[in-house]
Amino acid sequence: MIYFFVLLFCFLLAGNYAILKNLLYPPALFVSVWLLSFIGLILSGDTLYSVSFETLIVYFYGAIAFSIGGLAVIVLRKPAKIATHVSFTPMRQAKIHRILDIVLFVIVIGLPFYWQYVTADVDFFDPLYFSTQRVLSVQASESSQRIFNPLNNLVVLSMFLAMALHFENDGTFSRKWRAYLAILLALLYGGLTGTKGNMVILLLTLAFISSIRSRKINFIALGGVMVLVLSMFASMLLLVNYVYIDAKISFETFRLIAVTVQNYWLGGLVAFNQIVEAPLSLASNQNLNRFFLETANSFGASFSLPSIHADYTPISPSQDTNVYTIYFSYFKDHGWLGVILGMSLLGWVLTWIYGRGRRGNPLAMAFYGINAAGIVLSVHAEHFVLGLNLYIKMLIFFYLVYYGFARLSFGKRPHLGGRRSA
Repeated sequence: MIYFFVLLFCFLLAGNYAILKNLLYPPALFVSVWLLSFIGLILSGDTLYSVSFETLIVYFYGAIAFSIGGLAVIVLRKPAKIATHVSFTPMRQAKIHRILDIVLFVIVIGLPFYWQYVTADVDFFDPLYFSTQRVLSVQASESSQRIFNPLNNLVVLSMFLAMALHFENDGTFSRKWRAYLAILLALLYGGLTGTKGNMVILLLTLAFISSIRSRKINFIALGGVMVLVLSMFASMLLLVNYVYIDAKISFETFRLIAVTVQNYWLGGLVAFNQIVEAPLSLASNQNLNRFFLETANSFGASFSLPSIHADYTPISPSQDTNVYTIYFSYFKDHGWLGVILGMSLLGWVLTWIYGRGRRGNPLAMAFYGINAAGIVLSVHAEHFVLGLNLYIKMLIFFYLVYYGFARLSFGKRPHLGGRRSA
């Protein structure tokens, strides 16, 4: 049965690609990710349980709804604006660079303080350091209350800075070393928390920012990024997940890592069967209103929220997972209305952002990069509405840097001139 849906997704991908002739187009990217995941399921054979027809129908209709939302933007856009680009005067550009240098200085100075903060109760040289930090991060996320801590915000600030300096990297030495340093610092800040997600999202985001700047996917560069992501992900698996079993570099170690990567990539597609068959069997951990209730709690409300981490579901005789794809947030509590309306709206918003990014808008380029990473990770979980806290902070940062502090004026020109793909 899955072969039939692979064929349907091939036709849907061909239709989406024909619209703009570009895989960066959000519906085309979304369908590509899910098509590759279905192929991954086929290649996995009987190592994972099969996906039911009803579940595949949800995936297919969700992809159609996402595609229709994106198509609506293309149909309704104004042709006169398609070829225009945003650019800044040299004086304003110099102000942006100075502002980013100040933020880079803050990130560098803040690192020792953040290091002291995260290692206050855990010895960094303890073999269990990363595993312990992961447990502490999970415990912090279990709380429905949001606690503001400036040091914690250095993690997301370092991520935003890496994105901005990567965008500003024009190939000159002065811009290169700043970009590389900011990326290294962002990976270090994220790694100290013991989580793998920050690293994966950051590297994917940077790859897609480069892609939208060059207006196409550089498959060689993207392949290199994926190898880097998998290598770092495997390293973090050894440091976080498997440190307690005294794992040695052996065939069994690599097999264990491969199985875990398969679980992270494809496990959600299989586990979602449970939601389709019995929506009430699991708590609504990742409902679309969660961000708003958490925000209300931070202002004094007292809404009771379950842990954001769902219960585990078997996906094979020897594996289980607690991730259920993006549809866990749309289908479980809202049914078909959530899938059709939610995915259509998501396709519309992400395609609108993509269109603005193609015109050279730095804020839109940054948002496209992180949203494209969210599309890739849609087989894992919902990374859009549930990520509103991150997106709001990101909006504030990029708006202040590009349109606030520097009070930038911008004009229009037929090309980006002088900006090269990093």
